[in-house]
Amino acid sequence: MNAPNGSEDKKVNVNRLFLATNECEALGFPALGWNAEELTRAQSTRLPVVMPQAVHRDNVVTNDFVVLRVAPDEHESLPFAVGKVIGFEGGDNNKMDVWWYGPSRKSCVTGTWRSGYVDPRDNKRYYRDTRLRKEHNRYTSHGNCVLSTDDIVGIPFQLSNKKSIPKHVLRMISKDETIDWKLPDEVLNVLFTVRSF
Repeated sequence: MNAPNGSEDKKVNVNRLFLATNECEALGFPALGWNAEELTRAQSTRLPVVMPQAVHRDNVVTNDFVVLRVAPDEHESLPFAVGKVIGFEGGDNNKMDVWWYGPSRKSCVTGTWRSGYVDPRDNKRYYRDTRLRKEHNRYTSHGNCVLSTDDIVGIPFQLSNKKSIPKHVLRMISKDETIDWKLPDEVLNVLFTVRSF
């Protein structure tokens, strides 16, 4: 690669290259082969780090999954609800909107969780990885109920690779006195046994 000052070609490690335009200015780094003076000037003009826009006092951010204390309705008899945070209402970071998730097998809270959708014709909801029809809307809390970050049980999390609730979150839910659901002791022992080698 030729440096801007016309010096000789240099070998570079291609595993450490970044895709960028404008001579890498978008990343805040100089193009490879720049001299020390140009390097110093480029380092002084680095771009600022962008933080998430809405962060709650308990570090809840958009796209976090949360377990919520909600009363079961006539369609679902789950002891708690799971939602993906899609935003915070206005300037009040305590009120939030979630995209509801549900178990793929009815009432199996330890299994796979899927995103919720609503069929606008009959207002029925279902849980799948993808919507059945493009006119089906996401099943969200927006406009249906007011959720507060105070309703969150435990800490925010991400679903596992198998799209299930992580074990440590299940343990927190099981130990929460406000939720009428407990994992049996033998299941807790199996899930949280530390193996030593």
